[in-house]
Amino acid sequence: MLILHDSECHTHCYRCHSLNHTIKVCPKACGESRKCKKCSKKGHSKKHCPQHVVGKGEDEDVTPEEDVASLIKSARALPRMTLEEQMNLLVKEEWHPEVCRICGRQGGQHTELKCPLYEKCYTCGSTGSFGHINRHYCKPDDQVVSLDGDNDTDFDLYWDARRE
Repeated sequence: MLILHDSECHTHCYRCHSLNHTIKVCPKACGESRKCKKCSKKGHSKKHCPQHVVGKGEDEDVTPEEDVASLIKSARALPRMTLEEQMNLLVKEEWHPEVCRICGRQGGQHTELKCPLYEKCYTCGSTGSFGHINRHYCKPDDQVVSLDGDNDTDFDLYWDARRE
């Protein structure tokens, strides 16, 4: 035991509450101290209890393996679907919301991706549905100011190099 300032340090094991050792060197295994909340036996938790029932009532004692086996047997007993029935399951009507949350139109006319305000070009201000930015071309504006060689600016108006 450690002795600090003429007094013994009272450390104990948090697993078995012994004063002789700490939890790091405890001879009791980690799972031994826990009790199952379902069957009150030591050595496993409620999640790993052998009496844990999957999909059955609490009173019946059925192991998970037996329950899975019974589900597989009942699934094999179902009649097989034809290819046409399987294809009919894939065909679904497209759902349209009552009100578009982007543009506010009512009546379920379009989805969010097909909304005419879904994407906006910040150069020219045009809007469109999904993919609009990749498809459109900005028209050149006549009012664009060019800073090339045709600039007729007199720099003496803004700064005089002779004065300091």
